Amino acid sequence: MGYVGVPMTMVSMAAFPILIGLGIDYAIQFHNRIEEEIHAGNSSEEALIRTVKHTGPAVLIALAMTALGFIPLFTSTVPMIQDFGKLLLIGIVMCYLSALFFGLVTLYSFDWIFRKNPFGLFKKKEEIKTETLPSNVSSSKVQKAKALERALIKVADFTIEHSRVILVISLLTCFAGLYADQSVPIQTDTNSFIPQDMPSLVNYKQMQDLLSGTGDHLNIILRVKDNSDPEVLKWMEEFSRHEVTNRDQIYGTTSVVDLVKERNGGTIPETSEEIQAIYEKNPGKPEERIYAG
Repeated sequence: MGYVGVPMTMVSMAAFPILIGLGIDYAIQFHNRIEEEIHAGNSSEEALIRTVKHTGPAVLIALAMTALGFIPLFTSTVPMIQDFGKLLLIGIVMCYLSALFFGLVTLYSFDWIFRKNPFGLFKKKEEIKTETLPSNVSSSKVQKAKALERALIKVADFTIEHSRVILVISLLTCFAGLYADQSVPIQTDTNSFIPQDMPSLVNYKQMQDLLSGTGDHLNIILRVKDNSDPEVLKWMEEFSRHEVTNRDQIYGTTSVVDLVKERNGGTIPETSEEIQAIYEKNPGKPEERIYAG
């Protein structure tokens, strides 16, 4: 994520549960195959080699099909959705490599330790008792397996026989999805993710209706008889300093006091005439001169 520049967001975080599921699936395929090879009487080395040789390409094809399913995410105009697709593509490749190397090497090591039994922790294979299932149960399982196998063979034969038609239908469906994607509304208001009857959200909406200001700024307008009164400016400065000091949610304030102090060497003038002169020197309309800054 760091090298590709994918930020950590709510959307990208949602990719990790998906990757856990896909990673487990890849690991199961390798795990089953290496156990089958070991139970067939092959050595640990032979089982590892045959698993990588025969199962590695099959799982890689499944990975490629999964990647094709993630690629349409890059057609989205929302940057977070594109980052979500990037993270999924990176993740499935990492899951495949992890299952292929780390997973298989771990299984190979366990089998090698069991065969060598260096510390005498395991019983010999002939001493291990295995439970045998009744013949009727095993035969029914075999029949179910054969029925499923026949069904899969028929589906595969049908797909191969009508591959061109299926490909055309898939492409038409893809283009129809891309066209329909343009009409999908995009929700950018994070408040809509919250239950609308939540008390804090209700209070927040009421505050928005009552107070002016947009974004992360709140505008407070004071109505006074004389806006050049030094005591008024001193009170504004003291109030601003008090709010920033005592409220963690407020990070800074700006007011006409900043303009006056900037034009008077960093201090508030002692007379109204001096303050009024500073207002007159400030370019703009009278109300802009008063509320500048």
